[in-house]
Amino acid sequence: MWDTIKTVLTSSNAIAVIIGIIIVLIILGFFGKSGLIRLNTDKISIGASDKERAIIRQQVEWTELAVRGFERQVPEYDGYNKYKTRWILERLYDEIITWIMFNHIEDTKNYITIKQDKIWNLVQSLVDEPIYTTDEFRDSIFSYVEIIIKKLVVIRKEYQ
Repeated sequence: MWDTIKTVLTSSNAIAVIIGIIIVLIILGFFGKSGLIRLNTDKISIGASDKERAIIRQQVEWTELAVRGFERQVPEYDGYNKYKTRWILERLYDEIITWIMFNHIEDTKNYITIKQDKIWNLVQSLVDEPIYTTDEFRDSIFSYVEIIIKKLVVIRKEYQ
């Protein structure tokens, strides 16, 4: 193998061979980027399928609608700050988008419980009002997270 490489590199047309290899790699990269070629191995994934993009797009759009819908369920109280509530919901949205990016959402009880606890801890780290520490609000967050996870799994299954 090394003798072959040495012969190619020391030949008179070595520059043309190297340029040719680079051009072929660039063309393959372009085809992979545009989705015309898809290479999927354990370590490398080149190209993206339109189906995968559609799944992620639908999950992100639905999550945005769900978070906006949850804003109406947040109880208003004396001194309520809707901008702070929106900021907190944006943080929740960002967390759920991270789940979607990892592309491994399950509707198993353990997975849902872990994500519920993660969201609850995030909310508790962002607010200090006593109304947000009640069991009623906690149950509301937990059911909200469970609904979102189950819907994201349904969206994925619809496209497969």
